[in-house]
Amino acid sequence: MSRLHKPLQASVQQYLDTFRLSLSHRMTDDLRFSYKVFLIPKVSNHQGQADVSVEFVKFDPAKPDELVQYEKLAALLKPAIAQVANAGRLKASDVCKRVEPVVKQSCGKACCFAASYHHANACAFYAVRPRKGDPHPEKTRIEYCHYDAAHKDYAFSEQWVTFLM
Repeated sequence: MSRLHKPLQASVQQYLDTFRLSLSHRMTDDLRFSYKVFLIPKVSNHQGQADVSVEFVKFDPAKPDELVQYEKLAALLKPAIAQVANAGRLKASDVCKRVEPVVKQSCGKACCFAASYHHANACAFYAVRPRKGDPHPEKTRIEYCHYDAAHKDYAFSEQWVTFLM
C-alpha cells in the first residue's frame, strides 16, 4: 500500500504547500482559523509501553501569556471555547435599565421604564413577542427577541434596546 500511495504523497504535499503559501499572515496568525496541538513528552509507567506519548493541553485565548509559553514547545493548539446560550442577549430588566435614562431625560426625573408594565406594553404594541399564556411562545420578531424554552422566558437583542431608545 505504501508503494501505491507514494506518488500521491508528493502531489498532496505540493497542494498543501501551495495552499498554505496563498494564505495571508493575518489569517494564519488568527486563532479562529487555526488548529494547533502541543505535543509534550511524557514518561510511561513501564518501559516499552508507549512508542509516542501525547499530552493535550487546554489553552484559554483570554490568557495570552500562556500562549507565549506554549509556542516555545510547539506544534498544534485548539483553543477551548465553551458555547454560551443567549450570548449577547438581555433580560427584560436589563433592557429597562438601559432605556430608563433616555425616558427620564425626555419625560423628567419622575418617569420610569418598568419591565412588568412599560416593557411588556412595548412588546405587545410592537408585536415583538406573543402575550403571556400564548400556546406558541416561540413566535417572536427574531431581530428583537428570542424565546428560551429551557427557562420559559424571553431574551432581547441590542437592536431592541436601540429601537426603544
